[in-house]
Formats: sequence, C-alpha cells, structure tokens
Amino acid sequence: RVLARGGAGTVYEADDEVARERVAVKVMHRPIAGRARMLEHVRREVACLRLLRVPGVVQLHDDGIEDDRFVLAMDLVAGTPFPGVSGVVPWRRIAHATLALVEAMARIHALGVVHGDLKPINILVQADGTPVVLDLGVSGGPALDVARDRSGPVGATARYMSPEHARGDPVGSAADLYAIGLMVYEALSGRRPHDAQDVATLHEQRRSVRPPSLRTVAPTVEPEVVAWVDALLDGAPDARTKRSAGALAQVPGYVELPARVAALRERDPRVPVPREDLEALFTGHRRIHHLPEDGAQALLDRTDATPPAVIAELSAWVRAGLGRWDGDGVLVDRPALERLRLDPRGCRATPADASAADGAEVRLSRALASGTLEKLPAEAERFAEQVAPVGRSSAAQLALDEGIRAAQALGQPDVVERLLLRSLHVALDRGTVPAFDRLLHRIALLREPSDRVRRIESLVRAALAGTRGETRSALEILASAGCERDAEIDVVRAALRIRSRCGNALPPTEHEAMLASMEEVVRRFPGREQTFELAAWKAWLRHCQGLYGDAAALYRAAASANPVPIRRASHLMQAAEAALEIYELESAERDLAEVLAIAEAARHPLIETRAARCLRACAYRRERPEGPDLDLVSAVSDHSPVVRTAITWTEAAFAWRLGRAETAREIMTPLLLSLRGVLPSDLWALSTAFGLCVGVRLPKETEQDAVRAAMASPLPGIACQTLALIGLRGADRMTAHRELVHAWANRIPRELWGRRREILAVDEVLAIAEQGPGWGALRALTP
Repeated sequence: RVLARGGAGTVYEADDEVARERVAVKVMHRPIAGRARMLEHVRREVACLRLLRVPGVVQLHDDGIEDDRFVLAMDLVAGTPFPGVSGVVPWRRIAHATLALVEAMARIHALGVVHGDLKPINILVQADGTPVVLDLGVSGGPALDVARDRSGPVGATARYMSPEHARGDPVGSAADLYAIGLMVYEALSGRRPHDAQDVATLHEQRRSVRPPSLRTVAPTVEPEVVAWVDALLDGAPDARTKRSAGALAQVPGYVELPARVAALRERDPRVPVPREDLEALFTGHRRIHHLPEDGAQALLDRTDATPPAVIAELSAWVRAGLGRWDGDGVLVDRPALERLRLDPRGCRATPADASAADGAEVRLSRALASGTLEKLPAEAERFAEQVAPVGRSSAAQLALDEGIRAAQALGQPDVVERLLLRSLHVALDRGTVPAFDRLLHRIALLREPSDRVRRIESLVRAALAGTRGETRSALEILASAGCERDAEIDVVRAALRIRSRCGNALPPTEHEAMLASMEEVVRRFPGREQTFELAAWKAWLRHCQGLYGDAAALYRAAASANPVPIRRASHLMQAAEAALEIYELESAERDLAEVLAIAEAARHPLIETRAARCLRACAYRRERPEGPDLDLVSAVSDHSPVVRTAITWTEAAFAWRLGRAETAREIMTPLLLSLRGVLPSDLWALSTAFGLCVGVRLPKETEQDAVRAAMASPLPGIACQTLALIGLRGADRMTAHRELVHAWANRIPRELWGRRREILAVDEVLAIAEQGPGWGALRALTP
C-alpha cells in the first residue's frame, strides 16, 4: 500500500521475503535516463544511509534500478511527525523525543553529514517516543564530499530554513540545529518565530529579523528550555552551535522513568550505585543470557555509576533505541550490549583515529564511529578473528556485517567474498537458525553477487537445512553446490556433508564406511584437520552405534586437541551427553562444570543452554525430588527447538513427579502449541504423549498421530516412553502394542531398566504395559 507521495517518489509498504518483515520501498517517479541531477540526489541519499548505520536514522536494506526507476528499500517506520503530538504542548510531553532527536543529529553530524531538510514529516516519532530521521536525499557535508555554497542544500523547505541558507551562505550542521529550534518553538508556543506568508518575505525576515524569545510567546515554559531554544535560533551559525551546546546541559529531560530507575533519584548523587543494585535495574533474563550482569557492566564501563550518570546513560540508551523501559526496569538484548561494547565513547562520542597499538575492539569501534569505510573491512575481520574463538560469535557476526557492507560500498567483491566465508564459519560455530538466516539476509542484499557468493549462499542454505533437521535437503543442496575447484569453499562443503550424513541416523553397516570416507576427505585437505576434527566425528558415529563410553572418550580427546576454547567446550558438552546415556553422571557433571565456565565467559547461549539442560537431566536421573526450574524454561523460549524440548521435558517431569500436574501442564503447553512441524516426529510424539498425560488439551486425532510417529522411531527409549505415557490415560490404549513395547525394552541394556530416562524408566514403562507394581502410583499422577 502507498505510505506517502512526494515530489521525487512514492513510498510503499512492502514485504521483504528474505528477512520476513515489513519494509518501506521508495520508487522514484521519473525514469533516471537523462536525469543526472536527480540520480545524484538519489545516490547521495543511498550514500548517507550506507554511512549512517547509527541509532535514530532509518536503516537502508537494499537499493537498485527497476524499469529505469531508482528503488530504495528501508526500515518501515510507524510513527507520527515530530514532535509526536499535536497542538501546543508542555516541554514535559516532548522532552524525550526532542532530546533523542538532538542525540541522533549529533551522531549524524559527527560522521560528517548535514541533513539539510529537517522538518516534522522527515522525523517520525514511534510509539515508544523514539524519533527516526528520514529522507536524506538533499543532505550534504564533508563525508559526502558535497561543498555547499550559495544554494545551500538543494530542496530544503523554506519554513525550516536557517538564516545562513536564506542569505546564500555556506550551510553546515548549525542549519539542522536551527530547524530543531523552529520545530520546538512551534510545539511549545503554537507560533512561528517568523510568520510571513510568502517565501521571499520569509527569507527576508530570517536574514534581518531576530526571532522573539520563546519567553515572550510561551511564558510558562521552563527558563532552561527557553534559553536553549533561543540559542538554537541565534542568527550566527558559530554562535548558535556554541550557545546551544552549553545551554543543553541545563535542559530538564522529564523522562517518565520506571520505578527501579526513578528510585535512584532518592540516593546521594555523589555516591556510586553498587553493582548488585545496577543489576537490579534490568528486567532481562539472568539465566543463560546474563543480561542484568552485562547491562550493569556496560553502565560501569561508560559512567562513574553515580545515580545522575546512570539515569542519563539509561535514558540515552532508550532514546537511541538500544533499550526500552520494561515494567519497572529497563530491557536490553545481547546485540544492543555488543553494539554498546563496540562504542566505548557512548552515544554522543566523536570519532578518533585508531593506532596500531590499540586493540582490535578499540580500532573497530573507532572505525564504526568515524564512518571511515576504507578501514572497516580489515578492522571487522581482525576483530572477528579475535573474538570468535572465545565464543563472542554474536559480536563477530555483527562486526562482519559492517565489514561486508563497507566492502560492498567500496566496490571490493573479493573482500566481500572473504568476509562472507568468515561469517559462515562464525555462524557454524553458533549453530543457530537465526545465525544462518541473518547471513542469508546479508547475501540477499548484495548487488550483482558473484558466482563464488552464490556458492557460499548454497553452503549457508545447506547448513540451515541441517540445523533444522532437514538432512535430505541439506545433502541435495551440497551435491549441487559445485565447489570442487575452490579449496576454501570445498573444505566447508566437505565438512558440512560429513555433518549432514552423520546426522542422518545411518544404518550401523554404513558407519565404518563413513569413517573411512571421512579419513579420505581429511587427506584431501592437508593442514585442515582442525576444520574436520576427525576424532569428534568418530565420537559422533560411536554415539550413533550406541557405544556411548567410546564416544565420550573420543570427544574428550577431541577437546584436548583443540586450543579454541569454544570448540573445546562443544566437545566436552557432547562427551557429557554421551556419558549421560550410560549414567556416568559424575564424569558428565565434571565435564559440564568446565563447559559452563567457558560458555558463561564467552556468553555463548546455545552451549550454555545445552549444559544447563544436561545438568538438570543428571539431577532428574539421580531421582532428586526437586521442583521445576521455571526460570530456565523461560530463558530458553527462543532457543533451538530440540534443546528447548529436552529442557521442557525435564522440568515438566520434575513437577509431575511431585504431583504438580497443573504446573507440568503449564510448562508443556507452550511447547506443544509452537513446535508441531518443527521437531523430529519422534520427539514431537513423546512431547505430545507427555502433554496429554498431564492434561494439555489437544485435537482428538493427536494421540493416534503420536502413536504412529513413535512406532516409526529408530530410538527404542523414546518410542516405548511415548506409548507408556499414552497408556497412563487408559490401560486399553496399550493392549495392541504390549509386545512391541517389550521388544523395544529388550534393545536397552537390562542393567539400565531401573534408571529414569527422559521421563520414565524402562521398569516403569513395563509396569504400565502390564499394570504391574508401580502402575497405580504413576496412574495417580495423571489428571
């Protein structure tokens, strides 16, 4: 649908089928052929948007030419023209949006860009009060190599034009400040400083008539605000910049603070807030995500921790869109914390040159702040090489995104390809669907991708399919990827083929042949043993064969041979999972202690989640009478479906064993409502059977679907537990499958029959099948 029409083009709401989100698409009215000046303006807007990857500015997704018309795809910003409210309003109502706009313009000016056409319709205030600056088509400034002379920024609106622009003098960032002053003046007084009806007279007034002080037309406005607005409207650009900067420090913010943050006002303003109290300001998950701890650390890194400084910093985060007020505290996510960490100067920092002696993080943050595109690809790659091995994969991918954008803008296709490969390795280490989705989105935004980029894209799609459990699809993609003559890509393809085939539940007769083919692949790529980690894949195959002790030993050997902390943690994690299968719980817990230490330090949520899941499974299999860990269930709500499912089973089972079927039902219900069609069929079957057992309401045919899925499962433990849980709802449900349950049970070592598995022990399964000892007690737990 049409969102807006202007002199140059029409803006539509559209669906981005790659990112799966709504975007705004601007289509220019006129063909570009023979219109050099129009094309210059459009390209200037594109250049600005590529440079201004900062909070408070609309973000560019893509640009190009369709049917001889220039097209730009950008964020879809839902909002109201600045200041976000209509009529004459008190300062309190517009303070948040105004100060956020000032901070956004400070970031824009620091990068050497002058907007040149600030007006209410080019600044949309979102529902949370955060403004977003739009329409940089007439921008100028040193970063764009646009020297403005007598004409000023082309197309600037007369109503918000500065005196120097009206005089025909050079126009700089002070002109944007003047426009802000005009908009705030109008909002607070309902009047314009100059009210001429025709443009010529208005220009003359701007040149020669000093605007009346805001005090004379809005006497109730706070004196500090009056002084600041009057300074913004100073006729001399240099004086305007200096006066307004000094006056701004005294302007009251009037931020409606949530309770925990507002309580800081009652503290001694000179005494730093203790760390534990800083952590209490944040509402995000402490488990797995560590948002309170890391939010507090960001405050300590960027302030002196005194109450006024903390309030100002948190307010700046919210105004910049890096956080939001959430209930009685503040919520930030991991990408926002990583961005803050890469911006040590804070939201208003000025660019500075980085020296070789500085660390990779410092150099990258300075390159990002200065907008120096030439430095960004190399600094992003150095930073990713430093932080990815220790598990800061989210930060590495964020940096590589910036490097790819810069390399594309600089016309460096070979650098784009190299950074994409690096980003693929980072995504493989993360091993999450969002990591691969994000990389596919980045590839889709590249203009005229090379054949090599297309091959990299195939690898990403195969990795994504494998992560989702779509093994056949992954192998088909890899078979057609065509990478044989490209060693850098072929080595990844070979590793992915091994990973996909290993995840395909190969028949036992093929296992040894698979090992032999793996060894042949490793020989083809000398010096790349770390990429393939043969010991780890041997361990995986031993795991598939049910040789869990051998698998655990091989995983520990792979961990010892790998110097990269996050890979070591991954192998120890798998060793613990293998040990869990044979109830070597003490050795599993020893491995998990090291895994948790590495994963917590690296802030690697996937590995930390798996370790937490495994530790809880150890506790459950030890038959400890513990209540469910509801914090853990909540913290993993957006994690990998398989890991989330395993955690949900364990915590619901803890509740069920204590006779708290209602709590177990509350834990299981969100899983069953969201994951059908996403989980492997046998895991979905066990989830469904347990959900029905604790009283989750599901469609009538669901039970039979679960029975059919269980009977097709290659995992006897999962299959027999599924039928037994359904049998708890009525003995007749087990009659037809009693012999099959016994056959499945006999495939599990008899010495393990008395030990709990995911939910039930084999002895309990058989008791349900025969209504033997223990049947009554288990039946009593079922609503």
